[in-house]
Amino acid sequence: MANEESNSSSRIHEHEQLYDVFLSYRGQDTRRSFTGNLFNALRSKRFKTFMEDNNSLKSGYKISTSTLRVLERQRNNLLVFPIFYDVEPSVVRHQIHSYGESLAGHEHRHGLEKVQIWRSALREVASLREWNFRNRCLEKCEYEIIQEAVEWVSRIMPRYDVFLSYKEEDTRYSFCGYLYNALNQEGFKIFMNDNGCKEKGAQSSHSLVTTTLEKSRLSIIILSKNFAYSSSCLDELVTILEFVKNNNQLLVWPIFYKVEPTDIRHQKNSYEKAMNEHEDKYGKDSEKVKIWRSALFEVANLKGWHLKYGYEYELIEKIVETAIKF
Repeated sequence: MANEESNSSSRIHEHEQLYDVFLSYRGQDTRRSFTGNLFNALRSKRFKTFMEDNNSLKSGYKISTSTLRVLERQRNNLLVFPIFYDVEPSVVRHQIHSYGESLAGHEHRHGLEKVQIWRSALREVASLREWNFRNRCLEKCEYEIIQEAVEWVSRIMPRYDVFLSYKEEDTRYSFCGYLYNALNQEGFKIFMNDNGCKEKGAQSSHSLVTTTLEKSRLSIIILSKNFAYSSSCLDELVTILEFVKNNNQLLVWPIFYKVEPTDIRHQKNSYEKAMNEHEDKYGKDSEKVKIWRSALFEVANLKGWHLKYGYEYELIEKIVETAIKF
């Protein structure tokens, strides 16, 4: 095979996952119906969705450590959207009918103080923007309501799955363009500057890169022959690596496109010439150039893919397959 694939997918499990959507539900009511279908619909749109299996079915059920960890790590950015499934919001708000009966039973088992906290939480959630399933299901089928819910999540959670970093003249109309199309056909949302790394507007570009990385799960960096000649590409590389250090939800996959990883690691051949040009421009002791050299060394030590020769589509298929599993 012309493509040498390293085990980049193993890095997927080095990080605790962050989730887009946390589903809270009573298992015996909706696990195998509405909630299960909503979970699958969200996952099909590539939203990472957390739904604890057999939620609330076990006797003496307690929220698991993994669930608490998910909520704790994402609480500052959490939006809450209640779905009133076959129950009126007023029943939840005023705790009448089944809600009144169940809370009265809880008082005997758990005590008044704890139940008062639960009552307050129910009143609060019933006052949030509501999605009343009972009223809507008179007019629409369940799958239509689920579709509306997924569309709503899509509107309030704009994000990218993949951030592509590349040098325009090397791969824009070849490897990078084909990779973008293959990922797009599989439903991935991809950020790719039309002109790759730009030499002008570096400050605004840094802001754009940082903002986009915050919405991304994966960055694919295509390291090609002329990549290091672009100061903007090098700045983008530094920004990506710094972001990874401060935010472990992002994975970085380098693709060594017709260049040797050792050339990048030790800055030889075209990378040596490019860095020498930068030193001539900024000075041999330039802090900027030192940072770029360090970033090149760091990215060359990451696990990724190496394309030396052969069919590009075969490597693209492998990358897409791995991204789907991730």
